[in-house]
Amino acid sequence: MEPPAGPLGQQRLLRPGHARHLPARGRRGRAQGRRRIVGRRARLRRRYRRADQAPPQEQAEGLEQARRIERRRHLGRGRAPPPRLRARQEDQGRRARDPARLRTRGRPRRGAGQRLLRPRPPARPARAGLRGRLDRVVLVHKLREVVAQIGFTRFEAVMPDIDGELTLDVRPAALSREPTWVPAVENRGEGVFLGFSNDAIAAWLRRDRVQARGDQLLKGFDAWAGARRLDNAKFPGLPYLMLHSLAHLLIQAVALECGYAATAISERVYAGAAGHGILLYTGTPGSEGTLGGLVAVGKRIEHYLATALELGRLCSNDPICAQHRPDDRHEERFLHGAACHGCLLIAEPSCERRNELLDRALVVATVDELGAEFFVDP
Repeated sequence: MEPPAGPLGQQRLLRPGHARHLPARGRRGRAQGRRRIVGRRARLRRRYRRADQAPPQEQAEGLEQARRIERRRHLGRGRAPPPRLRARQEDQGRRARDPARLRTRGRPRRGAGQRLLRPRPPARPARAGLRGRLDRVVLVHKLREVVAQIGFTRFEAVMPDIDGELTLDVRPAALSREPTWVPAVENRGEGVFLGFSNDAIAAWLRRDRVQARGDQLLKGFDAWAGARRLDNAKFPGLPYLMLHSLAHLLIQAVALECGYAATAISERVYAGAAGHGILLYTGTPGSEGTLGGLVAVGKRIEHYLATALELGRLCSNDPICAQHRPDDRHEERFLHGAACHGCLLIAEPSCERRNELLDRALVVATVDELGAEFFVDP
């Protein structure tokens, strides 16, 4: 145990030779006061040293005895203990009844099997448009990512589908004729997971304007698959596009304050029968990815969600960006709705879909006012 900080602690020690800079009239009194302070510090250090070396039961008895002495001292002077002292005495009494808590200075010990995924119930959102949509927030204090190279491709990359499985539409070239191992790297980091309400997403999909926007995005996807002769390509669905676009907005909003650059934050979008959610994480081969920046973001996620929605409302290329149609064959941006480098596109290593399948009109209202946004203004 350490002596308390303040006028009796080690942080306020008087400097040697301090009395020489004082006037002659107050030097003697100040020197006596300094000797009293130093002597009281020595007594406190001895008391704390003895209490720290004593068994837990004796520590509890010593604190109880000190509490009785302080109370007797104040009662002997004809007055009751002040409220602050009374609160401290009650806290010491609670610690005395729990010796295990006394040894850890009031903090419970972390067990070896303590969970690293800590769910945090979301507080009351700062904006009414978030209520009923955010289901849960999970703080991922430690995360491990394994990246392996399995081959090479040209023109098109092998990307995972919404279930995390690699698509077989693109045929990669193997590293060798008979590969028995592949090069891999293990990254460690942290992250925050946002889970969204399945009922809110189902109600959003039943809206007429959302279905109309989905028809435009589906036509653009079919045109993209036909141009590349991908017969087995499957449209991931509107929930995936909405969550993917929201993840890009969150990465830009979070990177301003979390301590990581936007290029160091990656995404993982979950949109299937098991549920809907977004995982923002970072990982490095060393320990730089576990500094707690994204975990701190999860504790104020409502603020960052509101910031992300504000970023998505207006783009520097509006109204051209907001009025883009995915099925327009003249521009050949079939996998983009209201998305461009001024609003949604981020560094490709951070995106699991190479900056494709994006539309901020599904997240928040834009200047085009399509009425297909998931987060409706109150």
